[in-house]
Amino acid sequence: MIADIPSIFFKISEEILNSIKGTSYTVLIDEKFREGWIRTGVGRSYYAAFLVARKFLHLEYFTSSEVHRKVIERLSTMNPSLADKLRTLRDLRNDADYDMVKRPNEKDLEYAVILSKDVIEQIISRSQ
Repeated sequence: MIADIPSIFFKISEEILNSIKGTSYTVLIDEKFREGWIRTGVGRSYYAAFLVARKFLHLEYFTSSEVHRKVIERLSTMNPSLADKLRTLRDLRNDADYDMVKRPNEKDLEYAVILSKDVIEQIISRSQ
């Protein structure tokens, strides 16, 4: 894992998941804030993978909201399966951030962490 903001974001999402599971106590998960922590963890999982992909694709200079679509489109020309994983992560993040009717749970966060780790590891292996 690269030592920068994406790796910090990934570690935050992983620590939130482990704290919710009770295998770590880095983050104090008060039950009334559990859903908020899950939503935060999903978001950090997406942004960890997105930022690694954006750097890999040399799109750091794009800062508008369109960059999310552009990264996925460009990634799909290289590796459609990887682009689908990043797209799924983005959908999970959008649901977590904007859809207050959907109630993300521990399994959603765990899935986001797994997808994020996979996307990051595949991109890092391609860039070496």
